[in-house]
Amino acid sequence: MTLIVIVASLLLEHVFGHWQRLRRLSWLSSLRKHLLRIVTEPWQSSYQGVLVLLLIPCIVIWLTQLLLQGYAWFFLELIFSILVVSYCLGPEPFNERVEEYITACEGHHRLDAKQMAEALVGDEVSDNQWQQSCSVTKAILYEGNIRIFAVLFWFLLLGPVGAVLYRCSAFLAQGKSIPENESIQSAAERIFFVLDWLPANLLSLTFFLTGSFDDAWQAWIKAVKAELELTERNRSIVTHTGCGAIRHEVDDVSDQEKQEDGYDLNWVRAARSLVLRSLVVWLVAVAILTMYGRFV
Repeated sequence: MTLIVIVASLLLEHVFGHWQRLRRLSWLSSLRKHLLRIVTEPWQSSYQGVLVLLLIPCIVIWLTQLLLQGYAWFFLELIFSILVVSYCLGPEPFNERVEEYITACEGHHRLDAKQMAEALVGDEVSDNQWQQSCSVTKAILYEGNIRIFAVLFWFLLLGPVGAVLYRCSAFLAQGKSIPENESIQSAAERIFFVLDWLPANLLSLTFFLTGSFDDAWQAWIKAVKAELELTERNRSIVTHTGCGAIRHEVDDVSDQEKQEDGYDLNWVRAARSLVLRSLVVWLVAVAILTMYGRFV
């Protein structure tokens, strides 16, 4: 059933992924406001408060799953799991956004391309087209982890509860882009780092298999030895290893002040292909483990 849920969720996300409004997590911010009426702000901004906020939707999902078990030959539980995992993927259609960026670049629509790049990166990007493409290349690698791989990893580990736990944690860690969550950003980021560590490193190992092994290995060593803040380590490992796997020294290029002003879409396409190949590897691994009874 696990493999069916994953494949069906990916297909559902691909077909209906543009219905972004149905997958917003604004209800989590509303839930936090209601909790403020019960507990004080200092406690709610602590690790304990963030964990309680994360546990509430997880408990609801867990209880719902228990109620559906055994009904209609587990068909209702299957449909429920597919809907939950599909809801947690994204929240925006990953491949579609990348394709829109490439189309805007090829059409020389600089303003549209920059807006698409900022949507993918989650921050402001340079007006320089070369550096912009480098930022998008790195974003594709790590956003692939956040939007797809980590959600699937926690679903494999804990079922629908795991997918919801990770997605809610990622949402709360976005304090800079979501003002309602800014006060809990510090605690939320560290909790998110813990949840993101295993899938990020597992995806990095997958890049060894789907790209240049030697280059990915050297980039991985460089990322591990780098002295970074705790919350930046997972991103660094995934982006460095991914860039190494496609043989692109993206950090060296993006740090240069003066660069030729032109989009480098080859690396953008290479990063997207690397992510898609890695997804195929994960699906094959899940299928093999399912055959041997590791997943049901």
